[in-house]
Amino acid sequence: LGSIIVAFNKNYIINKNDRDILSLIAFQSGVAIINASYTEELVKMRQFSDESVKVKTGFLANLSHEIRGPLGVMLNAVEIILDGLCGDVTPDQTDTLRMIKQNGEHLLDLINDVLDYAKVVSGKLIPQPVNLDLNDILKDIVSIMKTQAEKKSHSLIYKPCKSRVAVNIDKRHLRQIMINLLTNAVKYTPDGGKIDVWAELRSDQIVRINVKDNGIGIDDSLKEKVFAPFERIDEGYASKQIGAGLGMSLTKRLVEVNNGSIDFKSCPKVGTIFFVDFPIVPIENVDTFNEEEKNEVIINGNNKLILLMEGDYSEREITARFLKSCNFNVISVSTQTEAIEVLKSKDINLVILDNTLVDHSHDFFVKELRSSSNFTKLPIILVSSKTFSFDVEKYLKIGIDLCLSKPFQLKVLAKSCVQLIENF
Repeated sequence: LGSIIVAFNKNYIINKNDRDILSLIAFQSGVAIINASYTEELVKMRQFSDESVKVKTGFLANLSHEIRGPLGVMLNAVEIILDGLCGDVTPDQTDTLRMIKQNGEHLLDLINDVLDYAKVVSGKLIPQPVNLDLNDILKDIVSIMKTQAEKKSHSLIYKPCKSRVAVNIDKRHLRQIMINLLTNAVKYTPDGGKIDVWAELRSDQIVRINVKDNGIGIDDSLKEKVFAPFERIDEGYASKQIGAGLGMSLTKRLVEVNNGSIDFKSCPKVGTIFFVDFPIVPIENVDTFNEEEKNEVIINGNNKLILLMEGDYSEREITARFLKSCNFNVISVSTQTEAIEVLKSKDINLVILDNTLVDHSHDFFVKELRSSSNFTKLPIILVSSKTFSFDVEKYLKIGIDLCLSKPFQLKVLAKSCVQLIENF
């Protein structure tokens, strides 16, 4: 391993004690070198493991971005057919289209899990906490999941906390945490099961959210896989369930970035209970939890003229057809040159463009669009397959007014067009 050189005074006579002490020093030095080498190897292994996860996550994130565009075409095509924009639809066709829509939305959920996990790994997932009334938000989330539970004949029961408490947490993160936990409970509990959700005070500073099922349970030897990324329990009933193996890993990360902790207890063939602890905050100035408005809003474009810039023919045609059904006039183009020519010759009220048309161009293209317009102000919406916050920030910095992530609901796009035109 190495050598130690020791210098003595010229006339000093080395004795046995000296040799014993030097032998001990040499031995301890060897142990220290071995420990250092061992630690170095462990660090390298950890770094390799982390890099492996990052590479895998980065690849899947890029792949997910690429999938969002075609998936958006599929979902939007189903949307306009169900809205009757392609003619009458029979009941059987309607049922088939709804199945396509449901499976497409499930694929979107998997893609979003991958992207959210990639954001966590890269440190790009930053919570935006607000004070939430815990009982109110849990009640709403459980009501959302009841339909999914009833499909497997499960009873889903929610018991609110006896005391009114508030937590300071990102609203979207808490919703995703609870939906992931409840989805797993529904998924891994055979038909006719029971799922209980309740909140309880653990102290005057901590509240605990519990999700309990009487499902298949988890063997002790497999528990370490539960929160591991890209891991799935492939035994018996569990092997028949679909998923990307990221749901619980993402859930744990979301809990931790919001100053909470998560753990579980499980027994095979008896069931599992997950519990999440969060700090309590004073119950004042709480934000309300509202799902998207379910009432249909009639969208009227009032014959305003929209320039639609989209390189993909399918996306361009489907989007244009829907906007025209909302009483917008639409001019569709596929290149920047065509867009500039239209802006110079027509009174365009709003521009919609795809991110691929600006990602490889200079920042001044957005300014060129506005300078070519006959109006002093021109609202611009960008639809993007890139969903990271730094991508959105980049687009906003170059002058985009609103970013919508693919796949988006066509009604949301149309409503955004009305609002932007009115505000400008």
